Amino acid sequence: VQAEVFHLFSVGEGIAYGSTIVNYVVSGAPIAALRVELSEEYLNREFTGKDVRSYQRVDGGYLVQLHAPVSGLYTLLVTYERPFKQQGETLSFTGARPLDAQAEQGHTVVISAYQFQVNPVDVSPSLTPLEPGEVPAEYRLFFDAPILAAYRYQARPFNLQLALQPLAQGEMVS
Repeated sequence: VQAEVFHLFSVGEGIAYGSTIVNYVVSGAPIAALRVELSEEYLNREFTGKDVRSYQRVDGGYLVQLHAPVSGLYTLLVTYERPFKQQGETLSFTGARPLDAQAEQGHTVVISAYQFQVNPVDVSPSLTPLEPGEVPAEYRLFFDAPILAAYRYQARPFNLQLALQPLAQGEMVS
């Protein structure tokens, strides 16, 4: 099982909305359930994909049951959100992790329509920072807000903690 993963975090006022698209390549025996690790700090978790029957909390994450075993290509969407302090906070942007994958690589993109100062706090050496133009075109179709930070990774585990500080609003001229 191989996984190509795209984590997209949209930061608003006091909340970060996250979504992870996991593109699995299943070779050999088909699989009827997928295991996904998701941090406890994320709320309102939802798992969406073709033939998803149910999901349940298990030790180490979630077990996503499928109606029928899958082989070949399979895409799973995981959505979640995390509230944070309005005046700014350090957040972790690791997203959902496919536990069944023998190899995982992917991208993490943090966007916002609001103005934030972004400072890296804990960034693993295995993460490669990307300029906005280096984000693959197929992923840029998923958003239109400005990019605050973008990274590429070749393997798990990794740490990505960024300090988000909202910029003060300027006064309007009467």
